[in-house]
Amino acid sequence: MAERHSSAPNNLQPSTRCLPNWNRRPMQLEAQRLAERLAALPKPQRLALLRRLAEQGMNASALPIVPFRRDEPLPASHAQRGLWLTWRMAPQSAAYNLAGTLVLGGALDAEALSAAVDDLALRHEVLRTVFRPDAEGELQQLPQPGVPGLLQVEDLSVWPAAGRESEAHARAQRHALQPFDLETGPVWRVLLVRLDACTHWLSIVAHHIAADGWSEAVLVQDLAALYEARVAGRVAALPTLPIQFADHAAWQHEWSAAGEIERQLAHWKRRLGDAQQAALPLPMDRPRPPVRSDAGALHRFVLSDALAAGVRRLAESTGSSVFMVMLALLKLVLARCCGTGDIHVGTPVADRRRAETHRLVGYLTNVLVLRTQLNLRADFRALLAAVRETVLDAHSHAECPFDLLVSALAVEREAGVHPLFQVKCTEQQEAAGLDRFGGLALHMRGADAVHAHFDLSLDFTVRPREIACEFAYAVDIFDASTVARMAELLAEMAQRVSAAPDRPLVELLPAVAPSQAVGETLTRQAADDVIACWARSVAAAGEAPALRCEEQVVTRAGLDAMAQALAAQLVARGVGPEVRVGVHAPRSIELVLGLLAVLKAGGVYVPLDPALPADRLAYQVRDSGMALMLSVDEPAWTPGIAVLPLSLSAAADAPVDFPIAAPNPRQTAYLIYTSGSTGRPKGVAIDRGALANYVHGVLARLELPESAASMAMVSTVAADLGHTVLFGALCAGRLLHLISAERAFDPDRFAEYMSRHRVDVLKIVPSHLQALLNAREPADVLPRQLLIMGGEATRWPLLDRVAAMRPRMRVLNHYGPTETTVGILTQDAGQALRRSATLPVGRPLPNSAAHVLDADLQPVPRGVAGELYLGGAGLAHGYAGRAGMTAERFVANPFAAGERLYRSGDRVRLLADGSVEFLGRVDDQVKVRGFRVELKEIAQSLRMQPGVQEAEVLARDSEDGRTRLFGYVVGAAGASIDGEALRAQLARSLPEYMVPAAIMVLQALPLNANGKLDRRALPEPEQGGERAGAAPVGEVEEALAAVWAEVLGLERIGRDDNFFALGGDSILSLKVVGRARKRGVQISPRQLFESRSLSALAALVAGEAPAAPVAAIPVLDAARRARPLSLSYAQS
Repeated sequence: MAERHSSAPNNLQPSTRCLPNWNRRPMQLEAQRLAERLAALPKPQRLALLRRLAEQGMNASALPIVPFRRDEPLPASHAQRGLWLTWRMAPQSAAYNLAGTLVLGGALDAEALSAAVDDLALRHEVLRTVFRPDAEGELQQLPQPGVPGLLQVEDLSVWPAAGRESEAHARAQRHALQPFDLETGPVWRVLLVRLDACTHWLSIVAHHIAADGWSEAVLVQDLAALYEARVAGRVAALPTLPIQFADHAAWQHEWSAAGEIERQLAHWKRRLGDAQQAALPLPMDRPRPPVRSDAGALHRFVLSDALAAGVRRLAESTGSSVFMVMLALLKLVLARCCGTGDIHVGTPVADRRRAETHRLVGYLTNVLVLRTQLNLRADFRALLAAVRETVLDAHSHAECPFDLLVSALAVEREAGVHPLFQVKCTEQQEAAGLDRFGGLALHMRGADAVHAHFDLSLDFTVRPREIACEFAYAVDIFDASTVARMAELLAEMAQRVSAAPDRPLVELLPAVAPSQAVGETLTRQAADDVIACWARSVAAAGEAPALRCEEQVVTRAGLDAMAQALAAQLVARGVGPEVRVGVHAPRSIELVLGLLAVLKAGGVYVPLDPALPADRLAYQVRDSGMALMLSVDEPAWTPGIAVLPLSLSAAADAPVDFPIAAPNPRQTAYLIYTSGSTGRPKGVAIDRGALANYVHGVLARLELPESAASMAMVSTVAADLGHTVLFGALCAGRLLHLISAERAFDPDRFAEYMSRHRVDVLKIVPSHLQALLNAREPADVLPRQLLIMGGEATRWPLLDRVAAMRPRMRVLNHYGPTETTVGILTQDAGQALRRSATLPVGRPLPNSAAHVLDADLQPVPRGVAGELYLGGAGLAHGYAGRAGMTAERFVANPFAAGERLYRSGDRVRLLADGSVEFLGRVDDQVKVRGFRVELKEIAQSLRMQPGVQEAEVLARDSEDGRTRLFGYVVGAAGASIDGEALRAQLARSLPEYMVPAAIMVLQALPLNANGKLDRRALPEPEQGGERAGAAPVGEVEEALAAVWAEVLGLERIGRDDNFFALGGDSILSLKVVGRARKRGVQISPRQLFESRSLSALAALVAGEAPAAPVAAIPVLDAARRARPLSLSYAQS
C-alpha cells in the first residue's frame, strides 16, 4: 500500500533526555517489573503513583510500555480522536482511507490466503476494533472478537482477457473509495480479484484511525508470512507482539496525566503562542470553499544529479539533513509566493522510537508545526541554521499530540482551513521492496486517487543520484500551472543557493514582473477645476434642475446665484486660500450650497455632520483651525468661532458681484476627518488639483450615457464616499437627489422614491444596500443604469441577487482611502474574475498607480499578497497639523524621484487580469458600514473613562458579512463598571458606528505565553444570553420580538429590551423595518431609534393608523425680490 500524503514513515529518534539511566540488564528488568505493576493497578491508583514518581523527578514516559488491563475502558489516542471527529463530520468521505494493491503472480491458494487474513486480524487487535464515545463523550477503543471470512473474492477469469485488467482496476478503485463506519466496523477490508489462474490482485484498505504509513509495510510483511505458514501447514515464524495499539494509547494518556504533557504544551505555547493564526496567504487561483472536497492532484518533478548533489553538500557543510535543506527551500518558496516571512509548515512523524512499536499496526503518527521567520536580507546559511534549530527543537518535544496543541492554543477554526498550518513537508523513504509473497511474485500498485488533506504538500524521496519530488495540492484552490510555477521556483532556488549560499536571499530570487497597475494618462488643465466645470454646466443649461431634496428642487442657475452670493459674504469676512470654513449641515441643498460657496471663495470647506456627537464636532472645529462656520441651525454646542446662517433665503439676500480668482491646483479644497489611531480623528487635506483629477477620472470610468440623467446620494456628509455622485452630478450636468436620512433608512420609502423618480445612478455601501433590499419591492431599491458600490467589500451573493433583479444594470466597485481623494480603483463587476473571495477592487483611475510591495518596499510577484501603495495626482497633502503621521503614511516613491506613495495598510494581490483583490488589513483598522474605524481610537476613549484601567476593542464579522465592534475593559482597583453605562458614555464623544455593540468587563485581559495580549482569547459577549425580563405581550409585541430575535440572532427577546442595547445598529434597523412590515407591523426607523424598549415601540405602533407615510414638504421662507428669481422645475 502507498499513502504518501498524510502519514509519515520518518521515525523519531530516541532522546537521551527522556531515557532513564538503566544501562545494566537488572535495572532494565526492574523498569519492566515497575511498568507491569503500574499497568496492573486500577486506574485511580495507577495515576496517583505516576504523579508521585513525577514529583520525585522520574520521567514516566521513559518506562517500557506493557499491556494494560482489559477490564477497564481503553481510550482512543489523541490522534485517533481527531480522525474520528473528522469522520463524524464527513462519514461518507474516503479521504482517510489507506489503500494499495498487490499484484500476485503464480498459483495462489485462496483458502490459505483467507485464513491468513483472519490470522492477521487476530494478530493486530486494532484491525478488529471499533470506536465509540462513552457516556461522558470520551472516545473509547472497543476490541471485537475475531470474525472469520474477512477476505472478499471476485472472479474475473470468465471475462474476456482484454478487459480483465481494466475491470480489476475499477473494482480496486471502488474498494478503495468505499467509506468505513468506525462505530460498527470493520476498519479494514481485503478484496482478492482473480484475473486468471496465475494472476490475482489483492486490494487492502484500512482507515487511517487503524494504521499509518509505517503500518502498511508491517501489514504486507505479516500477511505474507501468515500466508506462507498456512500454505505450509505450520505456525508463522513471527515474533510475539509485546503490546497492542490500545496499550500504546493508554500509556500515552497516562504519562500525559502524570504531567509530561503540560511541560510539552508549555514549550509549544512559547514557540507558537504569539504567531498569527490566519491562514497562509497562498497564491490561490480560487478562494477556499467553506467545505473542502479533499480532491487532489499531483505535480511531479525531479532535482537531478547536480541539484541533488548541491543539496547534499549544503546539508553536510552545515551539519544539517537533506530534509532540513528541502524544508528551508520550501519555506523560501512560500515566503516568495505568499508575501510573508512567518511560515508554518507541518511535518508528520512516526512515533516509533520504542522497540515495542516497531512491529505494531496502528496510527502512531503525530504532526509537528515547524515555524520559521524568514529574513530575505539574510543568506541561505542563516535560513538553514534557523530551520535546523526549529526541526531539532520540534523533535525534542514531539510527543505532544497535535490535537491537544490546537486546543491549548485556542485556535480559531475557519471553515476549509487546516489549523496552524496549511502546507506539509515529508521525506518519504524508498519502499523496502518485497518481491515475493509466500512463493508468489509480487508487484505493488499504489492507490490512484489523490486526497489533499492540506492545501499543499511537498513529498520527496532521496535516491542515489536524484531527489524525486511531488507537490500534492487541493484542486479546489489551485490550478496545475500555479503549482508547476512553484516547483520551478523551488528547483531554481536549489541551484542558486547551492552556488551562492552566502549571498542575501533577496539577491538570489529570480526577477519577476512586478505587481503594479497604472491608470491611463489624462492631461489636466486649469479649466478642469470643479468650480470651472460647475460654471460650464450652469452656462449650458441654467434652468435645468441641479438638486432635489425630497420635494424641494433648485435649478443650476438658482443654486449658482445663491452660492455666488454666499461666497461674497465669505470673501468679505476674509475667506480665501487655506482659510478653513465649517459647513454644519445634513445631507441637503444647504450642504451643497455651503461647499460651493466656500470653494468659490477659494477657501477650504470642512464638513460637519450634525448627527455626530457635540464633543467630536467641537474637537474638529478646534483641530482644523476653522475661521468661521456655516450652519443650517444654531448648534447645540459652543463652536467658539463666528457662525453664519446657512439657508437659501439668507444666501439670496447677499450682494452678488465679486471677482473669483483662478484657484491654484495645490491649494486645499477640503479637510475631511477620519478615525485616528492616536485616539483622536485626523484631518485629511485634499487639494483642488487632486479633486479635479478625481472627478474627471471617475466620470471617464463611469461612462455615463446621456440617458443617465440623475444620481442619488445617501452617504453621510462627514465622509467623502458621496463625493462621487455629488461632484459627478455637479460637473457632469446631472440632477442630484439628496435623499434624507429618514428615507435612506426606510426600505419601503427608499424603494418608492427611487422608483417614482427613476433614479439612474446610486452609490451606496454594500451592507446598506443589503438592508434596503428588505423592502416589499426590493428591485425598486436599485437604480436604472448604474450601481456604484464602495466603502467595504462586496460579496458575490449580493451581486448575484441584484443582477437577477436588474440584469441590464451595470455594477461598479469603487475603492480608495480618503488620502487618495475619494477613491482610486474601480472594477466593473461584469468583467471581474470570480476567482477572488469578494469582488475585486479593480484598476487605477487615470493619472494614478497602484503598487503591491513587501515590507522592504520591493515589488512582489503578480499574484502574491503584499501591501497596497497608491500614487498619482490624487494623493492628499497629508494630515493637517500632523507632520510625523504624514511622513509615516506618505513615503517617497522608490520608482519615481520626487513623488510620493500612500501606504494604505491594505493587504492585496494583483490578479491575472491586472485588477487588485482586497485580502484584508495589515493593522487593526476596519470598515464599519463603510466608515473607516481605528480600533485604537475607541480603545483610547474607553481608557479615558473613569474607573477603566485597561481596554481593548475587537472587530468581528458576522455570517452575513457585517462587521461589529466589541469592547473589553478591566476596572481599576475598587471600581465598579457597567458595560451599558460605558456605551452610553462613549456615545457622547464617538459616532454611533464607533460605539461597540457590547462591552464586556473582565478581571484581566488574556495574555499569551509571551505576555502579549491574546486577542483570540477575548470572548464574544453573550448578548442577551442571561437576560431576565417579562415576555412580550400581545400580537404586536410578539411579532416585533420575533423579528428582533431573527435579525439579532438571539433566542429570546423581552418586552423591556432595547434594540440597540442588544447589539442593533442602523443597518440592522432597516432589516427590522422591512421584515416587520412583511408581518403587517408598520414601523419606521425613527420610531425604532426613539423607542426605549420593545413594548414602547409596540405601543407607538398601536397608537397610529397604518397609513402609508406622507413625505414631509418643507416650509420655505419668502425670498426678497431685489433681483430676478429662478423658475421652478415645473415652470421650466
